[in-house]
Amino acid sequence: MKWIYTLLISALVVALLVFQFVLKQVPFAPAQAYWKQRENQKLTLDVRGHWNYALSTVDVISYSQAPYFDVPDPYDPTIFKRWIEAHGDDPLELERVYQSFSETKDWGWAPSLRGIPWVQAAVPIIWAAPSVAIIEPGRTAEAAFVIRELIELLRSPAGWMDYAIIQGWGDPMVRNVQWRAPLLIAEGLYALITGDTETYGPETRALARGLYEEMLQNVSLPLGAGYCGGVACEPNHWFPQCNSMAVLGLALYDRVFGPDEEHGVWLGREYRRHYMRFLKEHMTDPETGLVYRRWHPFGPQQADKDLSGFANVMVALMINAFEPEFAANLYEHVRLRYIRRYPLGIGAFMLEVPEKSVEGEVQNPGAWQPGMLGETYLNVFLAWAATREFDDPETFDEIHKFLTNLTHPYFLQGEIRFDETNPEPSGIDGFTVGQLLNMYSGWWLFPKVHLGWRTVLDYDWTQNRDEEGRPLNNP
Repeated sequence: MKWIYTLLISALVVALLVFQFVLKQVPFAPAQAYWKQRENQKLTLDVRGHWNYALSTVDVISYSQAPYFDVPDPYDPTIFKRWIEAHGDDPLELERVYQSFSETKDWGWAPSLRGIPWVQAAVPIIWAAPSVAIIEPGRTAEAAFVIRELIELLRSPAGWMDYAIIQGWGDPMVRNVQWRAPLLIAEGLYALITGDTETYGPETRALARGLYEEMLQNVSLPLGAGYCGGVACEPNHWFPQCNSMAVLGLALYDRVFGPDEEHGVWLGREYRRHYMRFLKEHMTDPETGLVYRRWHPFGPQQADKDLSGFANVMVALMINAFEPEFAANLYEHVRLRYIRRYPLGIGAFMLEVPEKSVEGEVQNPGAWQPGMLGETYLNVFLAWAATREFDDPETFDEIHKFLTNLTHPYFLQGEIRFDETNPEPSGIDGFTVGQLLNMYSGWWLFPKVHLGWRTVLDYDWTQNRDEEGRPLNNP
């Protein structure tokens, strides 16, 4: 038997040596290079590759997904509802919405995926754009173009059809935060960068006031009869991470528009005050300070007191600019509880805590293992972005190493692409990781450039415009 053990050990050693010196990919740059981009006023070569791919993607969106809705002034809050009523059961019109991309490995963005995956793919590109413009001010016009075109995606039925029509929850402008908050962030960033408060201004005001007014209504309701510290994400489901996006979106509204003319208060400050009080009183674990997974506004049972890595890392990322002590505690616990570090320089990955049924069966497959599986597929990217928000280059480098070996990025005609042959399941029925990697490449761009939300909010954007007030366009 000894020779069998000797053979197995020898094979293992050979396999490890082959991996270390032949198969293992090295990230395009060390963490320090990404941290120095602003100082150098130059994107790293690989970040330019990610940005070029984002520009190509947005080009395709802009000429194949025409805007569905103008922004009327005065604003008409029924425009989306009326479209749903007119076209919600028209199969030809519904199919036309999703013909922006064909089912090809080059673009991903499959029409059959429907709304929310497209939103999840667009969001990190929007969030990355202002940092790109701060690092290289000559790209400000590019950043503004990217945000504007992706706003049109978020506003179109392509972004919200699964929520509003397929799942039957109706008008995306009311009774939810998961669609309105990302749109508010995007429109706020566009106005902040360009100084243009007219193009989307009426809708931005309607979004901000709608969230504020609904929050006020909800905090005045009795416990179990609708009470929550913000706005629900889905019927009877309030999530801390969705409302943390509302906190950022409304902070942008404060920054651009100042105290609201209609309500006479800073909407973002008031929303954040009620949100944080609600978190601390009802949604925070007393031992760790981590936030609970979910709240049910209606019924006998309110807080789901499970702890979610996804919820906590996203809340930390979104509110650090405003609640640094609370957010730093979340991030530190995420680092200790959810991020797993692997030997031999393989890197680190963020897991989700497995959930089990009463029979002991795991309800979220993939949560306990590395890979692009189950609900872990965005966790690791949010953790990666959070390393920039919390100035943690060591963890950034570890996640970068792991993801590089997992996804095999490469250059193609000045753009970063990924291994389209990766056969792992993605957590989205019928699609492998390989098919979705390019679609979700914005989640590589965002962590590599993110300078922190406080930096974006405090930056003097007038210096990124020419004498006529137009965004600089000399990359």
